[in-house]
Amino acid sequence: MIDTKFPTKSAILAMVAFALVTTQAHAGLTLFTGADDGAGSLATAPNSITAAASFDAAAAALGTENTITFESSPLGLFSSPGSSIRRYPNWN
Repeated sequence: MIDTKFPTKSAILAMVAFALVTTQAHAGLTLFTGADDGAGSLATAPNSITAAASFDAAAAALGTENTITFESSPLGLFSSPGSSIRRYPNWN
């Protein structure tokens, strides 16, 4: 018959290992926004320029920044490192 009043050494070790590998993860969301209503060009858009500079500084701390633009992607299946889309023609 097994005495279950006290946990065995292997049960204690398993509980300690479980406690060590299960930790909380914390993440935060940082938004970079800059609106310049009525700005005709970037020369008259100081808020947008400041937000872009703040983003570039934060992104530089994380490594190489990769920008993927989909405006010039071809019709049909298109893939770029890290993404894949299917672009259809504009149907009106």
